[in-house]
Amino acid sequence: MIDTRQSPGPLGGPALVAGATRTFAVMGRCQIPLSAVALSVNVTVVAPTAAGHLRLFASGTPMPDTSTINYVAGQTRANNAVVSLGTDGAFGVYAHQPSGTTHLVVDVTGYFGTSGCSAAQTPASPLLTVARTLSWPEVPGATSYDLYVRAEPGQCGLLHDVFVTRADQKVSGVTSPYDISGFDKCNTCYFVDVVAVSGECESPLQSDLGMPAPLGFSLLPCVP
Repeated sequence: MIDTRQSPGPLGGPALVAGATRTFAVMGRCQIPLSAVALSVNVTVVAPTAAGHLRLFASGTPMPDTSTINYVAGQTRANNAVVSLGTDGAFGVYAHQPSGTTHLVVDVTGYFGTSGCSAAQTPASPLLTVARTLSWPEVPGATSYDLYVRAEPGQCGLLHDVFVTRADQKVSGVTSPYDISGFDKCNTCYFVDVVAVSGECESPLQSDLGMPAPLGFSLLPCVP
């Protein structure tokens, strides 16, 4: 999954720098789903220029005092570890050595997670633009998004709170921005909610959290 000997990139080079922390966003890579909270990994150091150790830890959390792997200059060495993931689906690696650099290789052997996505992985409420599109911020690690739509007769501003559930119409594999011009029947208000998908994991709808649909809209002109 990670090899800093490769070309520069999010999971490639450059080498780790002494006294610095580098963060790797891994959710969605190597079939790691949104439900993962920790990884089982094999950590390898290659060609360190000085003796030291690496510390792996969940992003957004305090750096631990304990090391994940220790090494001497010029040594290639591996160790198994379990590393937690931050809410952004990433972990940090701190290179503790007096100077220089070391290369890092990380192989994934498995992950730990829950049976479904957490509320923290629910996309922010979609926004409707004048160009008849819905947009929402990207969820780290999401491989696709599903849109759930509920049609209610009447004017949007006059209707009570409406809950969108998985029993309503589902549009799979949508991307942001999403053109909603197809939902334009007159005297109808469409309520929508978006969920993030990764593998078998689908994040909660607003209704799963006890909240009504974040957005309702009618389009004019419309089809009678």
